[in-house]
Amino acid sequence: THLKDSRAENGQDHYVLTGRGEVPVKRQVELLAASGYNGYYSFEWEKAWHPEIAEPEVAIADFARVMTQYLEAAKAREKHS
Repeated sequence: THLKDSRAENGQDHYVLTGRGEVPVKRQVELLAASGYNGYYSFEWEKAWHPEIAEPEVAIADFARVMTQYLEAAKAREKHS
């Protein structure tokens, strides 16, 4: 499952760190987990084409941290439902 987050500014989409944009990534992860999905999540960070966004070292580490939180929360939610 491919994930990317963005925010619209002045009619243009701007890529942002996972969970900081308008894409409901957390909700998507919750719904996938609730449906039994146990596959991979991929992340794309187009720094070469969008030099204004954070460095890959920042974005990739942040993605891992945020997704760990989202997945742990989704698992906990499933245990209690």
